[in-house]
Amino acid sequence: MQDNDSNSGGLREQKRRQTKEAIEDAATRLVDEHGFPAVTIEQICEDAGISRRTFFNYFDTKDEAVLGKSEELFNAATRDAFLHTPSDNLVRTIVELTFEHVAAREESPHIRERRMRIVQSNDVAALVMHRKRQTAFDLIDLVEKHFEHCPHDRRLPEVTGRREAAIIGGLARESIWVSMREGSRDAALNTAQHITDYAKGLTW
Repeated sequence: MQDNDSNSGGLREQKRRQTKEAIEDAATRLVDEHGFPAVTIEQICEDAGISRRTFFNYFDTKDEAVLGKSEELFNAATRDAFLHTPSDNLVRTIVELTFEHVAAREESPHIRERRMRIVQSNDVAALVMHRKRQTAFDLIDLVEKHFEHCPHDRRLPEVTGRREAAIIGGLARESIWVSMREGSRDAALNTAQHITDYAKGLTW
């Protein structure tokens, strides 16, 4: 009986993943082809072969299906490790953890590639900006808390911990964003190095 329940639960979870991916596949493909404003939830449902009710069992809005659900910056275990582990380069640490987090998401490569193209379009600029702003605040909070546990990681004692956290978060975010087209950890780390090299040559 227990085995049957376990098998049934496994099949339900598999069906749920398949339905979610079908919705995301339809949403990203249609928007990639026609643009965000031109695509409706009804069209996504028809393409995915589901009802509106089923759509809203998985996603609250069209932009969630297209861009992915907004979620915490890292999972609980990663956040805890980041808070308590010293780092001699927090920008590198954040970039590496971000790509590990993205790679761990249940997201097929073709959906990820479409989303990378979509977020660079003017159609979703406001949505992406809103998400970036929220992520920025979350990252600042996280780095500031990291300094509480690892005060020796600070490099700018003349400013507040929150200001330094904002600087670090900004460097990490822009390194990832500028390298979005390549979509790789190494490209983002190279961009971070280029930003650092450029900044060293500035005089004030």
